[in-house]
Amino acid sequence: MEETKLSKSWGGAREGAGRKAMDPSEKKAACTFYLDPEHKEKMKAAAKAAGLSLSELLARMIDSL
Repeated sequence: MEETKLSKSWGGAREGAGRKAMDPSEKKAACTFYLDPEHKEKMKAAAKAAGLSLSELLARMIDSL
């Protein structure tokens, strides 16, 4: 059998298939930090009570500084 190499390796063969590029203004930066388990649980509970993701809650807290 012969191996056939495709010109595309990602995104599918159909026109318009695959993940669309994200607008650079919408991209988020990863951030890692450490908390005591008690603080972590408080943050998760506050985010859940507000109906927000943890990231959104932290962003709003930082914006209020």
